[in-house]
Amino acid sequence: MVHSRAEAAFIGWFGPIRDLDPVLRHLAERLTGNHEVFTLATLAIAASVLIHGASAAPLGAWLRRQERQGQERQERQAEWKGARDGGLPA
Repeated sequence: MVHSRAEAAFIGWFGPIRDLDPVLRHLAERLTGNHEVFTLATLAIAASVLIHGASAAPLGAWLRRQERQGQERQERQAEWKGARDGGLPA
């Protein structure tokens, strides 16, 4: 289950679409009859793998920060709700 927009963005970036790349590459070559399509698609996929690999650690750190900020925001809201309802903030 996706809990935030940050998680949705992360999943969208690293999602399962790359599993279809070989199938789509082969299909494009068969439909066009042009081997250059296969070559260009292979280069695009290789670039995608490199970019995704290079971005995994920074985006993982970003997602952890987003989750931490969301938890802190929820804690502050709970504290203020308690104070508003007659209790004192912790």
